[in-house]
This record gives sequence, C-alpha cells and structure tokens, in this order.
Amino acid sequence: MQKQKQRSKRKSKRRRKRRKAQPADDDDIPSVNLTRPCSICLLTVASLLLVLYSGSKRVEWPSVKHRSSLYLEQRVTIPFQYKESSAGPKSHNSTISCREPYQFQLEENTDFRGNDLAGGGGVKSFSLGHCCAFCIHTVDCKSFTFDASTKFCWMKHSKPHKEKVVKVTGAKMVSGSLSDSSFSRKENRLNRQLAKIGISPHALESITEVYQGSPRKNTAWVAGYSVKYGVYRDSHIQLVQDHLSRERRNYIIMQHAIEAQRDSPKERNVDMRSNFRKEKSSKRKALVVDVGANQGLFALFGAKMGADVIAVEPQLRLCRLINWSVLQNGFSIGREVVLYQSAVLDTYDRVHMRDANINEGAIGTIVPGRKGNIQAHPISDIVPTNRSVAFLKIDVEGAELAALRSAYKLFLVKSVDNVVVEFGPPSRWRRTLNMAPTVGIKVMTEMVNKFSFEIRLLDSQVYSTYDHTKSISSASNGNYKPISTIKDMEALVAAMAKCDCEAYLWFVHNDALEAKVRDTSINGDGVSGIFSWLRL
Repeated sequence: MQKQKQRSKRKSKRRRKRRKAQPADDDDIPSVNLTRPCSICLLTVASLLLVLYSGSKRVEWPSVKHRSSLYLEQRVTIPFQYKESSAGPKSHNSTISCREPYQFQLEENTDFRGNDLAGGGGVKSFSLGHCCAFCIHTVDCKSFTFDASTKFCWMKHSKPHKEKVVKVTGAKMVSGSLSDSSFSRKENRLNRQLAKIGISPHALESITEVYQGSPRKNTAWVAGYSVKYGVYRDSHIQLVQDHLSRERRNYIIMQHAIEAQRDSPKERNVDMRSNFRKEKSSKRKALVVDVGANQGLFALFGAKMGADVIAVEPQLRLCRLINWSVLQNGFSIGREVVLYQSAVLDTYDRVHMRDANINEGAIGTIVPGRKGNIQAHPISDIVPTNRSVAFLKIDVEGAELAALRSAYKLFLVKSVDNVVVEFGPPSRWRRTLNMAPTVGIKVMTEMVNKFSFEIRLLDSQVYSTYDHTKSISSASNGNYKPISTIKDMEALVAAMAKCDCEAYLWFVHNDALEAKVRDTSINGDGVSGIFSWLRL
C-alpha cells in the first residue's frame, strides 16, 4: 500500500513538471487529459489525419514573390565576382556597372531613408558599381543608397515614400532603384540559383493549422444565413453579438455585392491557377476578401452566401480558431476559405502585435520593426490577378490607410467593386503608423479622384457627431451620408477626432447595388443607438 502511494506521488510530480515545462499560451489550452497517454496518441493521430485530409483537397495558388525575406532571418547574397569597369572614371557617380544586366534608375545627391533589408542591409562597398552588383545578387534588394564618403552601401527592399527620399548637399550619395519588371526578372534568376543549392524561393502560403481544443461554440445569424463559430472564452460571445449588431449593415452590403457579381456573367479563364479553378457553371463565383478577420465572421458568412473567400489575420491563435470554425460549417480549409497569417501594409515590413490579449485580440494593433515575427504584404499580392473582388472588408485597427494604399493596383484596374473600412480615429493612425490626419484626407481624395469611388459614411458611432457639423454637401438618406467634397472629408476627420471614435466608410462603384442596400431594412434591433462600442 505504501509503495502504491509513493508511485502515485512520483507520477503526480512528473505530471507537474511536464505542465510547468510546457505552459499553454494565452488560454490556448487543449482539452487533453495528461494522465492518459493513450488519449494523447489518439489526438495526435487524429490531428495528422485531419491535416492530411484537408491538404489532399487543396489546389495550389499561383506563387507570389515578395520583397522581404519571409523565412530567412538574415540577408541572403549569392556569391559573385566583381571587376570595376575600365570605361569611365572610378568616381561615386560612375554608372557603368548599374546599367547591365538591369537598369537602375539613379538619383544623385539623394538619400533613401528607411526600408533597409532585414538581417542587415548595409555592407562595405568600394564603388557605386560594386554597390549595384551587391544589390543585384542579394535577395529582395530593389533599391539602395551608396555613400562614397564612408564607402558603405545600404540595400533596401523598396524605394521609400516621397517624404523619406531626401536630397542632401555636400555629401557624395547616390541612390538607385529597379523598376517592377527588372526586379521581377532579378528575383526569378536568384530564385533559380537558390533552388540549385536547396533553398526554396519564398512565397506567400496559406495557413492550415486548426485549434485542437474545445472552444466555446455559438451560432450567429445575419440576413437569413447562420454560421457556427468558436471563441476561447464565454465572455467573448457577447462581444461577437455586439459586433453583429453594429455591423449588420456591412454584412448586408456584402450579401448584395456577392449577388451582384454572381449574377453578372464574365468571360471564363480556363488557365486560371487559383484554388477556385474548378467551376461547373458558366458564372464564376464571387470573391470576398476579409482583411483583419479576427474571429472570421465576415469570411464565414461570405462563404455561406456562396462566395469564395480570402481571409487575412496576423494573430496565429485566431487563425487556428478561424480554421476550426471553417470545418464546423462544413467547408474545406484552403478551398472555400483560404486563410493567410499576415499583416497588411503598403510596404514589405515585419511587425509584431500589441494589445493582442485584450478582447480576444479584437483591438490588437501592429507595430512595425525589424524584430517583428509577422510578415506584412500588400493586398494586391494576396488577391489572385485573374479575379475581381466583389467585397473587400478592411478592419486593421489603425493601419487602414496603409492597407488601402496597398490595394491601389487593384483599384486602378477597377477589379474591386466595394470596399467597407473601419476608418480612424486619427489618434489611432498616429499611434499605429505615425500618420497625420491629413493622410486620411489624402487617401479619401485619391479614392474619389483617381479610382472613381463614391464614399458613403455608414451608421457608426461618429454618425451623430458628424451630423452636427456644417460641412455636409448633401443630406442623409437614413442609411448613410455621402462624403463627396474636401470639406466633407475634413469635417469627418474633425468629427472622429472630437469623439475619438471610428467610422465605417463604404467605397462603392455600383449605383444599382447602392439602391438595393438603401432599400433593405435592418430587421429587429436596428443599428444606431446600440453602441456599447466594444471594438471588434
């Protein structure tokens, strides 16, 4: 009897050591009984079978090349031999070696500040030509700044914005950048060389990890559709209900956008290489893009409404939960819903998350920095080039101006029909990416003037504050207020700053869709007046 007690104590001690050595992360606790090793084995086998089953149904996306090292923490340079050309003077402004095999666009007496390559972008270089050669043989290098006085070459993943392109006097500096086509050819050549030595070219890959525990399960209803979703804590179910009440109008916009694109016949591309290539009908399915997916509700409802869905979420624990919810609704991971763990910016930077543990990650914001563990990508890289987007939702807690800019390539070719954005407040723009309120006005102006969108302010907390301003160009119709002039935009930004609250903006092309949404009533609870404003 005494031996049994001693054996039981030893087992308990070992269990405590195991739990201490492997603490759970942020309540992400699998419901596994550690006293029964056979249960662990069964759970492991089931997980492997689930991954293999979901993986067997996947169809490959087109590979997308990026400027920042996605998997490599250090700068990667292919070994090369350089010999200074005898033609031309050996001075800092010699351009002989920057013309072949790729033509750099050189800017003398100019410093490109920021955008240095991760892992160290600066190297000793004895001439401008040597700096160009170094950039040509370095993965992700698209631009550089050469300082002839210090003999240093700073390699960069992209040319910075205008405010960081600085003219210098008295310093022997030359900066250069490659065009998109030249950069693409350079990266393809380097990728082939890397493949020969066993390093795979980096590409954006969807995440298929699934939460293996037992989350709190609930059902949500919108516009006659229902989805099952999971949360980590019971208290977060009310947050989801508040979110659905606030943004019910946004879901209705998504529903009508899906129906509008689904009903419009488009020429079929038989050579498409996306996950959604096999379609039996002559009408292609609509595409929904959910940027800042959080619990994945827009993605789940979009799939229920019959659309193909791309979801983007930087927080890994939420990505696992989204994939769990995808399976609960009878969808396949990587087919109806394709999920990327990524941040969205207009630059290829690395970021980490701040406030990720508050409200189950609902107000988590990104913080750019070299030590970040999450790669950022533009929206234009995430959306397949052969698809048009019926509905693009952006909710990225202060990074929405950069996210909108990252989709400008898509807006330019009019491949996005509707965009709904959680916009502001200005204090969050400054806190997240150090952007001034004038940047918000500039982005709205570009959306109207460059890309021919019409802007509608949807019902949100700032709605009543904006209503009391005197710069409204036209009256509200009960569902939204038009934002059409610079004065309207300035008044909106001022109203958000006054109440320190965000707005929901709808950027729309289709007048017929706008009329449908206007005529659709919000059943039951309505939208205005119910804001507890727990952000989700």
